[in-house]
Order: sequence, then structure tokens, then C-alpha cells
Amino acid sequence: MEDYLKTDASRIDKPLKSISIPGREEIIAILNRILEEDFEIDSALLKPEASLRDDLDLDSLDGVDLVVAIEKKFRFRVDEEDARSIRTLNDIYESVDRHLRQIAEEQS
Repeated sequence: MEDYLKTDASRIDKPLKSISIPGREEIIAILNRILEEDFEIDSALLKPEASLRDDLDLDSLDGVDLVVAIEKKFRFRVDEEDARSIRTLNDIYESVDRHLRQIAEEQS
């Protein structure tokens, strides 16, 4: 699983071969780790209902950095419309889970 999660920006647009997607709990753990390490957010604040702007103090530039971190970690592009609709941590969790499942279905 760790090989799948390694960051490699050059592979973002390349199709994945026979992937096993992480479960929702693992997706949440990975995303929370990104927020803790890259954005220095206290883990106690990382609750699904947390607002990125109001509760986590992420501004629009942080939002762009977060999208880039997600793209690198999970190796898929976040479309602009999806990125703009994200308001809470749960929105991020659901978006990543949905994208990974869609990729897995396309690869089957």
C-alpha cells in the first residue's frame, strides 16, 4: 500500500496499474496527516464537520496548496469544480474516496 501512496508528481496523469484503494479510514488518516504536517493543524481540530476556513483557518492559498498535496499523494487531478465545492473536512474525505473508487472502476 505504501508504494501506491508515495509522492511522484510526474505520475499524476499516468494510468495506475492494478491498484488497491485505501479504505475510508485510511484516507482520513492520510489526509489528516497532511493537514497536521504540512499545515501545522492541531489533530484535535480535525473533525469531519470542521470548516476549512472558519475552524482550521485555511485561506484560499492554503486551499490551493492542499489540492496540490492531495494530487501528489493520491496521484489524481482534482477538478476545479470539486475543489471549489469543498467546505469541510468531510467534503475532502468524500471527494478523495469518490475519485479513488472511480479510478479503480476505470482500471478494472
